[in-house]
Amino acid sequence: MLDIIAAIIKGLGYLAALGGAGIVLARATLFPIGQLPGIGSVPAVRAAGALAMLCAVVTGGLFIARLGGPSDPAAIDAVLWSPLGAALALQLGGGIVLALMPGGRLAVIGGIGLLLSFGLVGHAATRGLSTSASVFAHVSAAAWWLGGLAVLFAGARAHPAPGYTALVDRFSRQAMWIVGVLVLAAVTTAALLLEWTFDPARIYDAGLAAKAGLTAVLLGLACLNRFVLLPRLGKAEWPRRWLVRAIMVEIAIFLGIFATTAWLTSFQSPHAGAHQGAHEGRAAPRGTGPIRITDAWAPASISGLGTGAGYLTISNAQNAPDRLVGVASPWAESVTLHRSQTVGAMTRMRAVAALDLPAGGQFVLAPGGYHLMFTGLYAPFVAGDTVPVILTFERAGRIEAILTIRPFGAAAAGHRH
Repeated sequence: MLDIIAAIIKGLGYLAALGGAGIVLARATLFPIGQLPGIGSVPAVRAAGALAMLCAVVTGGLFIARLGGPSDPAAIDAVLWSPLGAALALQLGGGIVLALMPGGRLAVIGGIGLLLSFGLVGHAATRGLSTSASVFAHVSAAAWWLGGLAVLFAGARAHPAPGYTALVDRFSRQAMWIVGVLVLAAVTTAALLLEWTFDPARIYDAGLAAKAGLTAVLLGLACLNRFVLLPRLGKAEWPRRWLVRAIMVEIAIFLGIFATTAWLTSFQSPHAGAHQGAHEGRAAPRGTGPIRITDAWAPASISGLGTGAGYLTISNAQNAPDRLVGVASPWAESVTLHRSQTVGAMTRMRAVAALDLPAGGQFVLAPGGYHLMFTGLYAPFVAGDTVPVILTFERAGRIEAILTIRPFGAAAAGHRH
């Protein structure tokens, strides 16, 4: 249930950010500087800003609560000083600007801040600056398109026929360039996320294909508006009525795209097929070599909040001590070492820089103690799946291990995430 709530919050955040920023950007390009259209755009931008603020606060609160609660400074730091914290700060700040100054010139800056937040976390972070830039370009173009549709829809009754025809014409001319940016950025982002491969049997790829199909329908409706309805506006009343209906359908399709995106980023991973397929048939723990990994597992996620824990036993078969100095996984933005400590009735987490392994010794990561901390999951841990991790040791180098996802009830009581 919590994962569904988290996905809904994410979808509402998308709607608020792209809707509010889109109206501001479209308003800035479709109307002269300093002129606000009398179509109720100010209340709409203010409402979008307030919703973006609310989603940012709720999302941050849920992450902090899951990491250890507001009384745990480490939990707060884990959120605030992370890409997630930066994204939430941009979303919160942009929302505040839109809510307080929906008709001012600073509203454009607030809108850009909201759009920048999309490039910092989630699947956008998987390829660094390249995907962050392409995602920002993609969401900016999509936001302008959605905002422009909102302006046209509201202006259908607010503007007389000649003025409305001129407005639609400006939108159509600008949209040709914006749509080009949107398509180019979308193709670039998808290619980078899928590592230049496409597998229709992979759920994530199928989801992207569904979004592409919805976008194609949008392009078809845009062509209808541009080449069929626009030339007839002002000559009869029926083109305006049909244009309004087409805009309503386009906005509904945008809502479908938002819902699909929220589902993909909450429950699916662009790495699922590639990495799971690569390890299919050899998910057993590594039991030979200088470092032996056994009993590697993780509890299934109980929500879509993007964090998880992993446990395993590390045996050092070398004649010299070694240290575990780093962990990474294609399943999450970051994986760090943590230790849970219970003092009285309070359980706190502390980050650990490294784990020392004596020669011929063993180190156990288990619930209630040391563990792997996954932050920014690209998809939740589902019982029965396997998740690859790369463990980096000072002497032994990089060692691969496979975590088996167990039902959440298999986790020991008292371990909190």
